[in-house]
Amino acid sequence: MVAAWQGALTRACRIQLAADRATDYVRRRVAPMLRGHFSGVCSAQRTPRAAHVDGGSLRTRSARVCALRGGAFAATQRAHGAQSRAHADLGARFHAFSASGGQSRTLATHALRHGGCLSRAVSGSNRHACNLREMSQSRSFNAAVSLPRIKYWRAGSVGAGASMATAPCALPLQTVVVDFDETLTETDTTFLLGQLAAESAGPAGSSERARREQEWAAAVDNYSAKYAEWSRNHPFPSAAEPGWLQSWYAAADTFDKSMVAAVSEPRVLRGIPAEVLRTAAADRVQLRPGAAAALRALARAGVPLSVLSVNFSSEMICACLRANGVVSEAGRKVAIFANDLAVDDAGATTGEVAMRCNSGSDKRVRMRALLAAAAAQCAPGLSAYVGDSAGDVPAMLLADVPILVGQSGSARKAIAAAGARLVPLSGTDPSQIGGRTGPLVVYEAAGWDEIGALFEALAGARSGEDTASSAAPRAPRNMPRVLSIAGSDSGGGAGIQADLKACEALGAFGMTAITAVTAQNTRGVHGVVSVDSGFLELQIDSCLGDIGADVIKTGMLPTPEAVRAVAAAVDKHGVRNVVVDPVLVATSGDALAESDSAHAMREELFPRATIITPNVPEAEALLGRKIATVDDMRMAARDLHAMGPRWVLVKGGHLVGSEDMSGGVVDVLFDGVDARDLEGSLVASDNTHGTGCTLASSIAAGLARGMPVEAAVRAAKQYIQETIAASAGLGTSLGDGVQRPLLHGSALRASRRVASRRAGASAAAAAQYLKVYGVTDPGCDERTGRGTEEQVRRAVEGGATIIQLREKEAGGGDFVRQARAALAVCRAHGVPLIINDRVDVALAVGADGVHVGQSDMPARDVRALIGPDRILGVSCKSPPEAHAAEADGADYIGVGAVTGTPTKKDSNLIGMGGLKEVCRSTCLPVVAIGGVDAGNAAECIAAGAQGVAVVRAIFEAADPAAAARELLEIVEGALEQQLR
Repeated sequence: MVAAWQGALTRACRIQLAADRATDYVRRRVAPMLRGHFSGVCSAQRTPRAAHVDGGSLRTRSARVCALRGGAFAATQRAHGAQSRAHADLGARFHAFSASGGQSRTLATHALRHGGCLSRAVSGSNRHACNLREMSQSRSFNAAVSLPRIKYWRAGSVGAGASMATAPCALPLQTVVVDFDETLTETDTTFLLGQLAAESAGPAGSSERARREQEWAAAVDNYSAKYAEWSRNHPFPSAAEPGWLQSWYAAADTFDKSMVAAVSEPRVLRGIPAEVLRTAAADRVQLRPGAAAALRALARAGVPLSVLSVNFSSEMICACLRANGVVSEAGRKVAIFANDLAVDDAGATTGEVAMRCNSGSDKRVRMRALLAAAAAQCAPGLSAYVGDSAGDVPAMLLADVPILVGQSGSARKAIAAAGARLVPLSGTDPSQIGGRTGPLVVYEAAGWDEIGALFEALAGARSGEDTASSAAPRAPRNMPRVLSIAGSDSGGGAGIQADLKACEALGAFGMTAITAVTAQNTRGVHGVVSVDSGFLELQIDSCLGDIGADVIKTGMLPTPEAVRAVAAAVDKHGVRNVVVDPVLVATSGDALAESDSAHAMREELFPRATIITPNVPEAEALLGRKIATVDDMRMAARDLHAMGPRWVLVKGGHLVGSEDMSGGVVDVLFDGVDARDLEGSLVASDNTHGTGCTLASSIAAGLARGMPVEAAVRAAKQYIQETIAASAGLGTSLGDGVQRPLLHGSALRASRRVASRRAGASAAAAAQYLKVYGVTDPGCDERTGRGTEEQVRRAVEGGATIIQLREKEAGGGDFVRQARAALAVCRAHGVPLIINDRVDVALAVGADGVHVGQSDMPARDVRALIGPDRILGVSCKSPPEAHAAEADGADYIGVGAVTGTPTKKDSNLIGMGGLKEVCRSTCLPVVAIGGVDAGNAAECIAAGAQGVAVVRAIFEAADPAAAARELLEIVEGALEQQLR
């Protein structure tokens, strides 16, 4: 029986690897090891010594290896029949053997590692999955290997895995490999090394430092020029061509190594003290949101983590990971494979680069070794690779779970050239990952929140946890964080107390560094004691050194020393968003800061601010002049902007009653180019103490959640207006003075409803689908002679990322039939299907979402009908309509018409200017609609859209697939340009 089992396994392995055009390799190395390995098992009757199979080829799906070795997918198809017979024989023999009770642990483990992975590699492997299920039902198998089933991550997933033939994946996460620069980090840290080399050469302004800065700039310019020339000479193919890709990477390897030598040989990075390098890595390298939390969770779950990077300094990588809690102080828990900068006896870099990992091929070689080492652990499991660039693709495609993060157009072209298809990670069912059959996919992640959620599900399977989503509410994985640096209000109405209440109401985690303690109530301020600047610094460092912050919000800074402490903290910790509320006077008129604090703010803090939010008296104090009209406010905003902040919001509440206000209230928002009058209605209430603090902290909460500045300001104004209205009935129940407090929690319940819905279908996830938004049209079908199903199929094959089925004339039955046919096509390609207007049709066929216009069913009612998990889109033409759509629960908005379009003759044009205005006013993803084609798609993206909706440009094209492909390249190129 053992001999029969051994023969079946060996035949299956040989057949699989033959499909990969590696028969010579098998005869020389793999087959002999398997024969010797299983002979040893049978004679010794013990757990065997692991066979180290170079490259983990037994674990790599055939389509993936074929893509890298010359595109022999056709060979896999020809071998299908032989594979099926071999696997059926393999499963039957193993089942009989395991039932007899012999060597169950040894062979069950290897059957799942080798036979199981082989069965997943074959197209149409459900029959082989049954063999594995039979194995799992045997008593001896279950005694040997406990593999919990991973339950669905999210119901109603729109990923391709929901419809493709798959074997249910019960394998846990076994190893994770990640790139460093721009995968884990926000930016390429190579430039930081050049900056450190210059800074270490001497003080600012010194001749040596200037010379070193020029030396580094010359190296950067040299690389940029040569890379541009190399790219022109090595363009990507327009279609899948794996054989060509091999030659492309060979040329890229030569180029990459020459560029490393161009930095190493002249010792450009010399003279950086080791301690300076480590400190800069800890303080000046910013990880992507959610990355550190995801990697720390892997460590807690015991999942091995490796970093593959072409970075010049593995020491810098280690110091950065240690500072973020990924590497412990006691010793490295992460394997780092990168280059190294040699150091001299004094501990400073010599500038010589010890080249260990310089190219995509180097990464692939190291990835193969890591997979072989993981396979040698005698435990079944999945491998994952996360990268951002074309250089990551060779290693990425070896992993069971290849993940792309970021907006690199070259990476997408390399993936397409390898014959792979990008599928959004959001909505993909983890139980299908690693068990997919059919074309190779790479999962596209919107960010590390999504990646961390997937890793949690797969790592939970590793530890035997139930990873099913619970009905109970859960905190978001990457909680928005706001550090408020302000004074304490003993009456609870303003200051730190107001900041924390507003952050809680708006879904952000609030922290505090107290600058002063005040004794005050509704009748006024009775005393102020400033906190020592040293202790203020300790509070700030305690928060930022551990929890971190997405935004710093400042309020009362009573002394110049306090202002300087905040400015130093911003630089030290690299916090990117700073909201400055220049609190100088209390509501009662009492002074809250020394006279020279305003000067310190202007000099030290404003140049570091994302936005400052003075009211009229504060703006007057800062500028030294009277402000009496809205026009005065506009001029004040311009003059304050000249002091350094990126945005200025001058609040006009103190001018209520003037002729300019017309019975309402006007705030002025200025970004250095345009001044916007933000109008609001006046709410009659005496409970307004702390409105300035609350507004600034609300803006901070919005920025922490990823909103653009204008959208965060508008959302904060809406929250303030609702809060004042809800507080109007308090009267004197909380004090009878002039400083009557707000009821901050009035919006808490509503914000929790929004947060709960967003947990199911985030706007960030929706944005991934919007790049090329195909909208069907019966007229296009009639003119081209193509049916709707064929039109949809061609569009998604070319690269359409989402399809909207638009049918205004068809009856309900016909529409349902069309929708079902279109849905089947979309499911097969991992593309969401949206139904225009008809909620009943969307629910009947199980579509992924609904899109409505302003004259259709109200968006709020649509959301109530379709639930929290389906996508909701709303057509808008103006910022007010966009704000209403956001409040009603939309996941994205369609904005237009950008130009004239015959498919919607009643559309009013808003042009590119109108598109830009709406994009700047909302935090929701925007897709440009109306007259969009290849000629203006890039301009739409430049205006702020995340994608383009097209009708005729695809569905009237002679080749819809080619048209969709061209649009996708244009949009992705424009999105990548926006990031530069």
